[in-house]
Formats: sequence, C-alpha cells, structure tokens
Amino acid sequence: MKRYRYLRIVLLTSAFVFTDVAAIDLDMSFSQSVFSSSNILHVPENSPEQVLEDSEEVISTSSVSINLNDDSSEVDSSFDLVLNYLDYQNDIISDTSRASLKSSFLWTITPKHYSWYFEDNYTQTQKDPSLVFSDANVQNVNQFVTGPELEWVVGDSILHLDSYLTDYNFSETDNDNASVVSNFKWGKKMPSGMTFDVTYSTKIVSYEESDKYDDYSQSTAGVNFKYKKKVNSFDIFYGLTELDKDESKDTSFTSARVAFKRQMSRRSSITLNHSNKLSDSSGSVDQFGTPLAGVFVDNKTTFAYTRTSSSFGLTVQLEEQSKKDTDIYLVDESFNQNIVLTRRLAARSQLQISYSDRRHIFKNDPDESASGNYQDDIFVSKIDYSKRLSKRMSFNIFVSDMFVKSSETGRQYEDKKVGFTFSVSR
Repeated sequence: MKRYRYLRIVLLTSAFVFTDVAAIDLDMSFSQSVFSSSNILHVPENSPEQVLEDSEEVISTSSVSINLNDDSSEVDSSFDLVLNYLDYQNDIISDTSRASLKSSFLWTITPKHYSWYFEDNYTQTQKDPSLVFSDANVQNVNQFVTGPELEWVVGDSILHLDSYLTDYNFSETDNDNASVVSNFKWGKKMPSGMTFDVTYSTKIVSYEESDKYDDYSQSTAGVNFKYKKKVNSFDIFYGLTELDKDESKDTSFTSARVAFKRQMSRRSSITLNHSNKLSDSSGSVDQFGTPLAGVFVDNKTTFAYTRTSSSFGLTVQLEEQSKKDTDIYLVDESFNQNIVLTRRLAARSQLQISYSDRRHIFKNDPDESASGNYQDDIFVSKIDYSKRLSKRMSFNIFVSDMFVKSSETGRQYEDKKVGFTFSVSR
C-alpha cells in the first residue's frame, strides 16, 4: 500500500489545484436494501474449530455515496466515495461496515495532443468470496494507475500512443503485482467510410511474492477494419499474440474480433459480436471480490436484439463464453440469456422488468464425471421502478429474486432483495 505514495500525493494535490471549484458537479445518494438468503455461509465468531456453517439470514444495508466531477477544458477529474453499513438481523456475525473510494484525473497538457492520466482506487472485499462479508473476512485492495497519452492527427491519418503503469496491492493475499501496458495505433480514414488501423500492444506483469503465479509478458500485433453507415456497421480485427512466461516456452495465439450491427428500422437493431483472444485478470477483482490472476484464452459470442419506442423498450441478449487456462486443464464456461422490458410511464417515471438465466460450468478434469467438475444454474428476476422528482432529484425502488442450483454441493437456495435509492445532484 505504500508504493508510489509520494507520487500519489503529488498527483492528487495537482487534481485539487487545477480543479475549478465552481465547475464541480455534485451527486449524492442514499440507499437502503434488505437482503434475505437461505444460504449464508460463515464461520461463527469465537468458534474454536472454525467450522463452516450454513444459515438463514436477513442483511439490512444502508449506503451513502458522494460523487464529485469536473470536466473543465484542462482537467477531467472525478471522486466517488461509497460507505456501507451491514446489519445482520439474526446476528450470525457482528454488524460491520465497508467503504470504497475511487478517484481519477485526466490532465490535458496540450489540447488534442498530450495528456496524463491518473487513477487511484481503494475498496474492501471478501478474502473468501464463498463466505459472507464480515470483519474476519475482509481485505483492503488498492489499485493505482498512471501514464501518458499522446495523439497526432495529420489529414486523414491519426497516430496514438499511450502507456500505463498499474499497481495492485492486497492486504491479506499474496497477489500484489505491477504491470506496464503500452499501446500503439496508426489509423487512416478512407473516403468510403472505412477506417483502417494498425495496432501493437505490450503488457509486462510482475508479481512480488506470489508462489502461485509467474511473471509474464505478452504482445499483440494486428490490423483493424471499421465501417459504419446508417444501416450496417462492422468492426473486424485480426492479430497474433505472443506469450512469454517464466520457466515455459514462448507461445503464440490468434487474436480475432468480429462485430456486426444492422439497423433494421429506426427503432430496432440487431448486434452480433464474436471474439477470441488471450486475456488475463492479473490483480483485478471480480464481482464477488475475489483476487484474480492468470492467463487464459477467452472465446466469447454475443447476440442482442433491441427495440425502442417513445413508451416501450425491449432488449434480448444471448451470450456464450469459454475461458481456458494456458498452462493446465482448466475450463470455465458460461451460457447467459437475458431479457429486459422497459415501460415509460407518465410524469417522468419508468418501470423495468428483467430476467436472466445463467449456466456456469467449471471443469478441471477432462473426465466429465470427475468430482472436481461442477455446474451452477442461476435464475435472476428483477422489477425496478424509477421516477425523477425534479431536475435534481430522483428516486427508485426495486425487488429482485435469485434462485441457485449447484451440482458442486448438491444444494439449492434462494436469495431475495428489496431496496430503494434517493439521489440529489447539484
């Protein structure tokens, strides 16, 4: 947590110095939610055996968030603070609190040519994502990002360069790492409406004390074609990625992306995306707060249909994704189906109903019947009502239900949640 401390202080101070206080946009919100689950995993406090228990619990969460944003001509800065208080109604563990602070600062040194980016994020997550958040199951995560962006435009050609240093620190796990990502792009606009880009990117990742993960570097070179008209648009990328890991031979992977969108009418469209690339999540944190690390081949296909009108909206999305580890047999597959219905009501209000069906398959053994392989089926439904009370105030209330069936443990359980949010902006 102490690395780059003085650089952070200098950059954060600069953000305040260059920020125009009168131009700051202020947003504040208060939310209250009640979460009921039949499957709260926890280790009872003061338990000498540290035995894992499965209990029913109702968790009441009170949250306050504050957002400050300035997008004046020279700077673009934002600060987001979120404070949460968790009240465990059945007292399976003690009540607790958690916080997150995200700040970013983009300083335009030379307009349209040279800028410097800075980001510093702090959050609290679970050490073990399968256990409920508590004082005994929490770790602090700090992410620091900084680097320059350069761009030159000559006629129909553009040259873009950027390089970012990213540093992750975890208070309770040994996943601390630092990475440097650099990107080069030369692009040219064609008279036909097509854009042609030549790209090259590199990433170098170094772990400080981890016994589980090796340092590695990867580089990708490729070409990108983009075409956009009123009815059809597409984006095609093809390249080659070289992976270099300690104590292993260099490996090459094909990187490709195809994105197609057709505007079927003024109010409806279909989108088809497919990508195959070498990806990683070094140091990042997933939605459950789990520190992620490793390199994998990510294959993803998405189809979406959208239709909107003055009073109605419909979105249907189908997604299939497969992640395969580059070193060992480890496959993570998911299949998602989502549908969202939106109804715009009178007096600046809106009702949204959504449903998702997700199947998650995890394999660490080629044998389909191996004990380490499992499947989770997750069904989520949600109703959300929002209303703008005035130009600066809004309110929303929601109800959600999640049903989970897992073959890993042979259990099935249901989570219910209800809550509201009141927001004020200046």
